[in-house]
Amino acid sequence: MNRLINELKSILFIVTAIFIFRSTFLNWYVIPTGSLLPTLKIGDHVVVNKLSYGIMLPFMQTRIFSWSQPDRGDIVVFQGPE
Repeated sequence: MNRLINELKSILFIVTAIFIFRSTFLNWYVIPTGSLLPTLKIGDHVVVNKLSYGIMLPFMQTRIFSWSQPDRGDIVVFQGPE
C-alpha cells in the first residue's frame, strides 16, 4: 500500500509540473483556420514560447514582469471562443 501511495505522489508531481510548464514557459497549439495561409496551413501545430514578452502567473492571465511587446511580423496566439 505504501508503494502505491508513493507511485501516485510521483505521478501527481509529474502531471502538476507539466501543467505548470505548459502554462508558464511553452505550450503548443493547432492552427484552426486559414487566416495564416499560405505560411501556416490549417491543422499545423505551433510551439509558443510564453516567455518572449514577460512572465505570467501559472493558470492566470496576470503578468508579473514584462520586457517586450509584440513586433510587426510576430504571430500572436490567443484562445478564441469554441
